[in-house]
Amino acid sequence: MTRLLSADRMRLRKSWIFWLMLIIAAAVSLRVFQDQRSMIAAEIRDGTAWPMDEAFFQFPVVNGILLSAFLPLFLGADFSDGTIRNKLIVGHRRGAIYCSYLLTAFISAGILTVVTVIVNTAAGMLEGGKMTMAAHQLAVFLCSTFCCTFAFAAVFVLISTQITNRAFSSVACIGSLLLMILLSSRLISLLQIAPEARDMLALVDGKPVFSDPYPNPMYVAGVKRTIMEFVSDFLPTGQSIQMSNLEAERVSRFPLLSGAFVVFTSSVGLLAFRRKDIQ
Repeated sequence: MTRLLSADRMRLRKSWIFWLMLIIAAAVSLRVFQDQRSMIAAEIRDGTAWPMDEAFFQFPVVNGILLSAFLPLFLGADFSDGTIRNKLIVGHRRGAIYCSYLLTAFISAGILTVVTVIVNTAAGMLEGGKMTMAAHQLAVFLCSTFCCTFAFAAVFVLISTQITNRAFSSVACIGSLLLMILLSSRLISLLQIAPEARDMLALVDGKPVFSDPYPNPMYVAGVKRTIMEFVSDFLPTGQSIQMSNLEAERVSRFPLLSGAFVVFTSSVGLLAFRRKDIQ
């Protein structure tokens, strides 16, 4: 296991795709801050710092997109070059190989997150921004972004080890990400419908009068709402969207749910990889 991980780390360090991913992440972060700063420049007085919280946590979604393109290409090289067969021939167990892939993916995801946090902080400060959220809330958000990125990495490792063709694997990873984004966006939009009850305004003798509150037919309540909240919080895309909008009311449970997501996808991926026919 140690030798496998060492070899994968060496390959990661020499991978031009990995360094390209970091450059793209930094460029996107800079662009996001410039756009956000220009949008609210008219509302900020001269010499007043703008709240860079509104742009800071856009990167988890971007990181997920970048990882969906990078990991299939990086891990797929072992299958296309026949390296995976050599690892099995010399006696490495499939479980150790999969764990090595997973840890390498976590390392790349962690480095990507660190780079984006540093670039975001520098870009925000250069644009005259300032964090307005409390320190403990910022710590929770940052922890959640790391865990969320690890969850993205786990699901892409699962797909990449099952679809050995790098082109098909990339399409599958990007496609699964888009499906999760669409599902999460739909669930979050439904959960944001408010209020639970409405008042109807009517004119009586020329005077506005409010009727008794009546249920909002679009409002999701009960067990259905609980399930929808769990799914939107369990998926890394749901966490990313909520954090990017700074509307994560349940952000404190995101790290735990991300851990559960990693355990679930890694267990499925490990079982499937042990049974996979590697030619």
